[in-house]
Amino acid sequence: MAMTARDLLAAVRQVVPEVGAESVHARLACGGHVLIDVRERAEYEAGHLPGAIHISKSYIEVLLEERVPDRQTPITLYCAGGTRSLLAAESVMRLGYSNVESMVDGVGGWKAHGYELVREEAPLLGLARSA
Repeated sequence: MAMTARDLLAAVRQVVPEVGAESVHARLACGGHVLIDVRERAEYEAGHLPGAIHISKSYIEVLLEERVPDRQTPITLYCAGGTRSLLAAESVMRLGYSNVESMVDGVGGWKAHGYELVREEAPLLGLARSA
């Protein structure tokens, strides 16, 4: 019998650590973590977490090694609600990155805590800054 979407997410949650917006927010001042927004470009441009880089879920396997070459780097992925980032995090782990987590509840959870989002001053153009 084929796996359902619910089954898939449950299986991925067994391997990918999830972290709340409070923990991510607390770490912003400390640095050291790479924040990756895996939403679509328009979503990122509309508002993203401070310091986050954009690599959409569609391009994560292709561009991650270029953007984050050290596979020991702590990485937190997020999306709008926590599902795309969870699935992307599993893919990143398959590439050999060992310190990967997904932000549960995504940007929705971030905003629910009253945390600010950053907007780009000018729209991103091309793959050089965003994918």
